[in-house]
Amino acid sequence: MAAARRLPPDPQDVPVLGLSVLRATPGWDDAINALRVVWESDGEHARTRAAEIRSNFAGRRGLMVLDVVLSRQRRYTARVTPRLNRWLEHVAEQRGVPTLRWVEGNPDSYVDLGLRDGEADTIGNVTAGLLRYADDHRLDEDQACVAWAHEVGGLEVAPDLDPYIGAVKGIGPALFAYLRILCGADTIKPDVRVLKQLRRVGVQVAPASAAAGFLAASAVAHELGIPVIELDQLLWYATERNTAR
Repeated sequence: MAAARRLPPDPQDVPVLGLSVLRATPGWDDAINALRVVWESDGEHARTRAAEIRSNFAGRRGLMVLDVVLSRQRRYTARVTPRLNRWLEHVAEQRGVPTLRWVEGNPDSYVDLGLRDGEADTIGNVTAGLLRYADDHRLDEDQACVAWAHEVGGLEVAPDLDPYIGAVKGIGPALFAYLRILCGADTIKPDVRVLKQLRRVGVQVAPASAAAGFLAASAVAHELGIPVIELDQLLWYATERNTAR
């Protein structure tokens, strides 16, 4: 008899690393209270966005990979969205579907999107890695993305331990986490935006690193009683509003 597949642990049963230390840092309680106020006003919006982001790429995993790679050090609305829309128009003109298989078979489709050196290779290698995971586990593209994202949970601070995606050149902790988010995982993208917003309310994130961002965000989400992905979207929304001012 085949062994039963183990379910991922309930987040409430997983200890939050460093929580007691962070609670003892100056200003922690004030920072959490400030974020509770933000959650009261913007929490529903963050929850809606988190739900949307988890389902937005079902059946469109090729587009998902482009989204991840293009998001590196680019303003999303001004720079990334127009490029993705242009690529989708090209796919439609070719009567294609923005899947991983389509991206694999049409590498020329994204070379004119204003990519930086190495980004085309990163797109191709991430696509190949997810397809290899799907083939190795006999899953379709959506199933493979969801399963991979859950399987590599805990590798955020050392993504290169993952032989499918983390070992791809050009995929660091932030993009690794972002890909997991788009695949449906409960995590946060520990980029400059997140670290800046956490410090803005008084959360001590020093040194400013991806590892510090992961640990601090997990502790903050635990204190607020919300999934980490909803904290990610709450901070993203705060960034958008502050940029618009």
